[in-house]
Amino acid sequence: MTTTTYPDGSSLVSSAISKDACQTLFQKLTAQMLGIIAVPWDVDLTLTTGQQNAIAASLLNLYAGLNITGPGITAGTTILGVTAPSTVQLSQAATQNGASAASVVDPQAYFKSRIGWQPQGQPAFGITDDIVIVRCVPIDTDYSRMRNVIELPGHVDDTTVTEQDIFTRQWRTYWTFYGPNALDRARIVRSTLEKVPFAEAALAASNLYLQPSIAEPSRVPEEYQGEWWERADLHALFNEQVTELYTVNAVASVEVKLYSNEGNTADFTVEP
Repeated sequence: MTTTTYPDGSSLVSSAISKDACQTLFQKLTAQMLGIIAVPWDVDLTLTTGQQNAIAASLLNLYAGLNITGPGITAGTTILGVTAPSTVQLSQAATQNGASAASVVDPQAYFKSRIGWQPQGQPAFGITDDIVIVRCVPIDTDYSRMRNVIELPGHVDDTTVTEQDIFTRQWRTYWTFYGPNALDRARIVRSTLEKVPFAEAALAASNLYLQPSIAEPSRVPEEYQGEWWERADLHALFNEQVTELYTVNAVASVEVKLYSNEGNTADFTVEP
């Protein structure tokens, strides 16, 4: 929620999501849809003192390059590789025996899933790096101009009047995928948005809802410095439910003056 107060004492409270917040949400969500561990992920390990190999209860979402922390794991340890059915190779030997409730996160998560036009913090990527760039843009439609304004009851001491406006704002989110797996990764994002409940729940928490008809991703290789870089583009529309409350000071009283051709005939005050 944001609140704007005006010089006359009136105020506007809005639930509208900002561009930066919207893009950050989709950056994180996109990483998760692609199986990138952008937030800490819990994993149960069995360690052996002096050994780099550990046994995991599940290899789900584990891959080389993850930072791993937990009891019996030296600071700065990473996962070097995973081998089915349950072996995890650590970059440093364990310092204890037995179970460890560890946590993993990908330090490259926001290198792999980026926000478009971000001025800093995005080093260049190579032709073999699988990365995605996300952009969110509000768009003007007839539907987004429709308004439903009502006056709310229950004014505080009858000193203010509040109007509530609930409307729908529309966003277009663009994904630009680079890397050898660009087209397949675009397909994964499209399918996840349409079919997987976790994505729907993450968006609904910010009052964003997918318009379900998503166009097929486009394969558009891009020439750069004499090389053809694999690229795929995807876009989708989302509706945002916005609630805005506009509060103004109520009129405490009104002075009424009546005049005839002969002059002032009445002067009185009307109070609520």
